[in-house]
Amino acid sequence: MKQSLSLLLSVGLGTISQSLLTTPVASQVTSDGTTSTQVTENGNVSTINGGVTNGDNLFHSFQDFSVGTGSEAFFNNAPEIGNILSRVTGGNISNIDGLIRNNGNANLFLINPAGIIFGENARLDLGGSFYGSTASSILFEDGEFSVTDLDNPPLLTVNAPIGLSFRENPASIIATGNSENSLSLVVETGESFNLIGGEINLSRGEIVAEEGTINFASIAQEGTISFSEDNSLNTPTNTNRDNIILDNFVLEIVPSISDGDSGNINISTQSLSLTNNSILINNTFNEGNAGEVNLNATDSILINSGSTILTDTFAEGNAGNIFIQAGNNFILEGINQNLDPEISASASFLENIDIPGNLSGNAGNIEITAANISLNNSAQVVSNTFGSGNAGNVSFNADSINIANNSSVFSAVGSLESNIGATGNGGTIDFATRTLSLSDGGTIIVQTFGLGNAGTININAADSINISGVANFPLLENGNPGGFSSGLFSNSEVSALGSGGEITVTTSTFNISGGAVINARSRGIASAGNVFINADILEITNGSQILATAFNDGAAGNINLDISQRILISGIDPNYSNRLESLINNFDEDIAQFTIDPVSADSGIFANTTFSAIEGTTGDITIQVGDRLELRNGSLISAQASNVTNGGNIAINSENGFVVAFPSNDLGGDIVANAPEGAGGNITIMAQGVLGLEENIAFDNAGNRLNNSSNDLDATGDVDGAIQIITPNVDVIQGIPQLSLDVFTLH
Repeated sequence: MKQSLSLLLSVGLGTISQSLLTTPVASQVTSDGTTSTQVTENGNVSTINGGVTNGDNLFHSFQDFSVGTGSEAFFNNAPEIGNILSRVTGGNISNIDGLIRNNGNANLFLINPAGIIFGENARLDLGGSFYGSTASSILFEDGEFSVTDLDNPPLLTVNAPIGLSFRENPASIIATGNSENSLSLVVETGESFNLIGGEINLSRGEIVAEEGTINFASIAQEGTISFSEDNSLNTPTNTNRDNIILDNFVLEIVPSISDGDSGNINISTQSLSLTNNSILINNTFNEGNAGEVNLNATDSILINSGSTILTDTFAEGNAGNIFIQAGNNFILEGINQNLDPEISASASFLENIDIPGNLSGNAGNIEITAANISLNNSAQVVSNTFGSGNAGNVSFNADSINIANNSSVFSAVGSLESNIGATGNGGTIDFATRTLSLSDGGTIIVQTFGLGNAGTININAADSINISGVANFPLLENGNPGGFSSGLFSNSEVSALGSGGEITVTTSTFNISGGAVINARSRGIASAGNVFINADILEITNGSQILATAFNDGAAGNINLDISQRILISGIDPNYSNRLESLINNFDEDIAQFTIDPVSADSGIFANTTFSAIEGTTGDITIQVGDRLELRNGSLISAQASNVTNGGNIAINSENGFVVAFPSNDLGGDIVANAPEGAGGNITIMAQGVLGLEENIAFDNAGNRLNNSSNDLDATGDVDGAIQIITPNVDVIQGIPQLSLDVFTLH
């Protein structure tokens, strides 16, 4: 089974490969006389006999080994042979543009320290695995089969190979197809395809292993690469590596129809580049589990221009995990709307399957570790579930993480288009970093559209988190709705019976600005998640918000802030109304309100039920702050209810600090727990001083904020809630005098 893939782009790979594309390769298969290797030419077929056999090892030694365009090199080995070990000693590159085949189930080792090039017509018909390498010798427990030491008789051992040895500056391995006739190299079911050399440069083609393993390793110096018991390659950590480049190239592990587990894709390199729709695929369509994708680069990994990594499950087997490690930078970056890169380990479905609920496999986990992680221009890291299996977990570990320009990390249960049968739970998204930046529509999302619960978000950023801005609106480049906020999202959507998950953030300095949000919402009948923030400094400005809101009959979540120094809430988002209206005009109201929550343009903290909710439950807001809480320029703290719902409770504890609201010419800074038809919530403030706030009505019964410049405490309702302000000398104060801007200045 092999997917049909259209590979249409082309890019030059230097003088050698360009020459290969335009010049037919001539066959040159000749023995060097050291191992009794015999080559017989018959038309375009070079038949290879002789050699030296020890146990199940067959040793061949060639002066030259090139297979011409349309030609064939046939290793006529005995059926009992397990390994064919071939070396090329003449110092000329092996150009492979024809067929290499053997008998039985033998593995083929081809080593040529001068280099190996696969052309567009290269093919393999082998019973076992293939090892192509620019090593200088094949290592055994009791010696080596060397290309460089021909004066002494070669050691021809009965043991299995344990690794490869390289001289300084190992030569490259190149594979190049073209747009008309793409290169395709395939090994048999359960076997492995291995390339081990200096730089590995592959373009316009594919390597396929059915239920097998694909291993690449590059080395840039004298050293050894050993074969591991798990059928992978082991490059010592203290060895300098070379680069691996995939340009419009596919590596695919195909699941077989026999329900067996697939092997892994393993790449070890200095820098890895996947460009122009390059794809790493390790999916499963049956009871067998998909294998892993393991990428390890001592320097950097770049994935762009529509390139993807997929380890999805479409049936009962589990999707594979994706492990990515880069010593320096990991970059996942889109170019335009047709070339958005993606990393996905999901429990998905096929279009011809009517009931995705039949799926029971779990999605895989995704772990990315690097010094710096960057997602840009609609890049996506995804672990979803559409069936009864659970979504996988996603974890990022880095000094700095930057997610920008409509890029997203998300884990979903179902989707807008498909949520029936999505009973599995969402995965956890964990970030451990020093600094985190989300900007211009950069998002981290856990959400549910189905029966399963949304996952959770855990962010631990030692120094700072900066979340800012919104995506382009009204449209993204691909025509999808834009205008959504940068931020952290935990959503239980209209179709969902599953609850939203928690959002937990721990950092030193937390800035949320320019319409960005922390959003745990419920748009259906299930509960929204809770929000927990632990920081030294929290600033929410220019229309940014922290939300745990219910838009329907579900319960709003609770918001808990533990801020050791200060909180600033200030300003409005001047583009809020334009964003919402432009989406309504370009799409419809449902899409607009799915994309942008219709709550407020004000900076603030909201645990509301909205006026579309009938029997929802309003959340509570608990704020612990050390030095001060500042409300400026129309800011809002709200546990406001709608219809017959009761207001939530707001508790602010600044036992050693101050709560200060500054006056504004247009809107004050309000704290609201009102309920037009239900009971108002309670507002309790404990502080050394509460300045600038007074008990007053901030909203009318229709939910409209009154245009006044006072800073209001509003707990009104069909039954009013209690307002209690506790200072060192006064237990309860109502109607606190308005604060003049000149009276109190905080820095």
